[in-house]
Amino acid sequence: MAGKDTVVNVYTIQYPGEKPAFHPHAILNRVFVKKGDMYQVESIENTYTGLTQMTAFRYVNIKLAEVPHTNKLDCYIQLMPTTKYSFALEGVTNYTGGDWGVQGDVAFQNNNFWKSASIWGVKIKGGWQAQTLLSSETSNTHSVNKNLGLNTID
Repeated sequence: MAGKDTVVNVYTIQYPGEKPAFHPHAILNRVFVKKGDMYQVESIENTYTGLTQMTAFRYVNIKLAEVPHTNKLDCYIQLMPTTKYSFALEGVTNYTGGDWGVQGDVAFQNNNFWKSASIWGVKIKGGWQAQTLLSSETSNTHSVNKNLGLNTID
């Protein structure tokens, strides 16, 4: 499948498919290498740091190539995105003071919210814990009722 090219300002962005997965400005806001500027290692490092901090990309590579018969360099930035969506389930049992319980989490995350390479997520937690109940049969004696099972929900 052949890709398409998009030109934004002085940058050429190549991507596979018919539509870009990210808005170009979301990426270019983190690119500190500018056309016509002198080579500075800090610009490359800042670009690499900025793109890896986005967490929308699992692979970031910056390649410099000499332009034949000149004293100029071309800069190629290769990005491989992470999966767009992630879903997680987690379950835990616990034992507190002789009482058993269970807890669970369900999480959903979008790693490219509105094509801006930003993260949006939601997490729901729930638990069910047994609770020892004290009941009074007489005014001086207390007995423990453990026959209720898991009786506390949060």
